[in-house]
Amino acid sequence: MLYSMNNASSPACHPAHGYLLVLLLGAALSAPLLLSSRAAGARMELLQATPSPRAQEPRTLAVHATGEVLTTPDELTLSFRIESFHRSLKAAKADNDGKIRQALQLIARSWVPSASVQTGEFTILPRMEGPYEHRTLTGYDVVKRVTVSRCDIDRADGLLQELFEGSANVLEGVHFAPSKLQEKRAEARKLAVQAARQKAEVIAGELGQRVGHPLKIEEAGEPGFGVRQSNMITQNDSSPLESGTLAAGKARVQASVAVVFELVDG
Repeated sequence: MLYSMNNASSPACHPAHGYLLVLLLGAALSAPLLLSSRAAGARMELLQATPSPRAQEPRTLAVHATGEVLTTPDELTLSFRIESFHRSLKAAKADNDGKIRQALQLIARSWVPSASVQTGEFTILPRMEGPYEHRTLTGYDVVKRVTVSRCDIDRADGLLQELFEGSANVLEGVHFAPSKLQEKRAEARKLAVQAARQKAEVIAGELGQRVGHPLKIEEAGEPGFGVRQSNMITQNDSSPLESGTLAAGKARVQASVAVVFELVDG
């Protein structure tokens, strides 16, 4: 029995069978690629999850120390007030202005640099008397403050006497200071650094360690910072100064540092 090659009913030539063969072949080829990509992704995730080794942090020792220089002040600052009272405001102010001019002229004759003289606070206050409900104005107080800085100690005693004999009537304060304050503070900083290393070496030595390089250095704020745990080195650079009835004594110039040292095996 003969069959035609164009017979559409032949199962070998049905279109659905062709599509099925293509799908099976594609699945067979893509399965290894899919498994390979999944394996690569898993290896990548594994590599990303593995932490990198961290460098060991250095062992450190932190110390505070203070250096102090005792120095003799050779300059002083005077602060005084000139007060005037009169029933008339105009008269009170005129009296005060005259006394201020007299004081400034006296200071100028005392070899004080003009840049060191400053007139400060100026106030006018009405003076009232009597009960609160029936107070009456009795006059006006006019007050002006004068500050004289960098004054020679040898001449300060005589200057004060002349000021209060002529015009000044209230002394607010006398402050002594060294003229080379910045140099003395630099000396105090050097002493503070020396004290910090000495302190660190003692502590490290007791622990069987040695002090390495400084890793961090900070100036530790105002004088007296960290006193509860700091070494102090003091240097006395001069003898006390006395002039007339003024004794300058000693001025303390301090500096504090905080230093972090590396510790190494002894």
